[in-house]
Amino acid sequence: MKNVRTLLIASAVAASVVSPMAAAELKVYGKASLSLENAETKGISSVRYLTAGDAASRVDTTTLDDKWQVTSHASRFGVKGDNELNDWLKAVYIMEWEIDMADNTNSSADHIKARNQYVGLKSNSFGEIIIGRNDTPVKTAQGKIDLFNDLPGDIKNVMEGEQRQNNMIQYSTPNFLDLVQAKLMLVPGESGAQGYDDPSTAAKDCDTLSTPEDECTLSVRDGIADGKSLSVVVEPGNFYIAAAVDMDMPAKNSGTNFTIKNGGGAAIDYTPNQGFNGYTSAFRFVDTTRLVFMYKVKSFGGGVLVQSSELSNTNGNVAANTITAANPNARSNPGKEESIMFSGYYKLAFAKFKGQLIETENFAGDDIDATSLSVGVDFQLGEKTILGVYNTQNEFEHNGVSIANFDGLGNAYAANAGTVSEVNTFGVNLEHSF
Repeated sequence: MKNVRTLLIASAVAASVVSPMAAAELKVYGKASLSLENAETKGISSVRYLTAGDAASRVDTTTLDDKWQVTSHASRFGVKGDNELNDWLKAVYIMEWEIDMADNTNSSADHIKARNQYVGLKSNSFGEIIIGRNDTPVKTAQGKIDLFNDLPGDIKNVMEGEQRQNNMIQYSTPNFLDLVQAKLMLVPGESGAQGYDDPSTAAKDCDTLSTPEDECTLSVRDGIADGKSLSVVVEPGNFYIAAAVDMDMPAKNSGTNFTIKNGGGAAIDYTPNQGFNGYTSAFRFVDTTRLVFMYKVKSFGGGVLVQSSELSNTNGNVAANTITAANPNARSNPGKEESIMFSGYYKLAFAKFKGQLIETENFAGDDIDATSLSVGVDFQLGEKTILGVYNTQNEFEHNGVSIANFDGLGNAYAANAGTVSEVNTFGVNLEHSF
């Protein structure tokens, strides 16, 4: 009932806004995207060691789960619009919610949840400033390179940088000559001490020290710009070029008791108070650099995305704990991740064929890999209706030992029997936008 009331309130807000404004100034929009999927989850049945000091010498896998399921892929509903204040200034706003159209427990917390929601001012001369919740400039810098967005092959499943940031202020420049635009997002910390600046504390659990002030330097996050995200996008002709950086931004899966959904909707729960990358909750801020290049014409297109992410204030130099038979759950504690992505498509009169490959590797401590390979075809049934068929294989590997706990920046544990190593998802998707 709580979520039903939320949706009714949202509809009432939209209706109340329509009356004093011209209909053209407010737009009700959304997308319904659902798939019938077969998800096969493979995992480890046994791990064998040579000696207590050696890595696993043999890994046996088995099918943990093989099922058909109906999945809602970020189906959404929202209202957006603008209102002229004078000849050169207008107010802009957007309120958007995600709706899980396949959720059979309507009272669950994930049935309705907030997406981008903000209010701001816009001018052709000085640009736009907004305040509220929005995708970061690093996230939006991807453009349309992710051809399997919101599906199991979405890049968010295997790399960092796909944040929607709360409590943000963002400035966007005008689009100069319809060629260049820059964005800057500032994120107030809105709290007290939340991070340790001294990388030497990486090997310590400062949350358990009796006198942490003696050994851990606290970084207070109570300013207006504790987190920052910046992007510059250039679109000359058929090309798209973007460069973007995050600085001290909250990690994609920060905090406690968080869950990451690897492809196919396989939920993996993390240990409470295990912050980003296997550290205590104090280490949960990330620096990310993203570069994107795309080329497209009417019938085909493709691109490459290159990205590097590391824990803030560590420069990626973090020692790894040794994984042994006696200590199979030791955290590898890698501090730096590098990813590369390729995607491309070819259009015919009746269909769009597409493919995508993402590789993520961690270079600090033990080697950690994640691979996502997707192929598919989209049939344009109408201007706003698409029927798609896709197959995605998401694979996670750690020193030859497949792992489950991988959040896109190396949050990994040694694999034990029963943990997920691979998720293969075949699906038929129907998407309608309005």
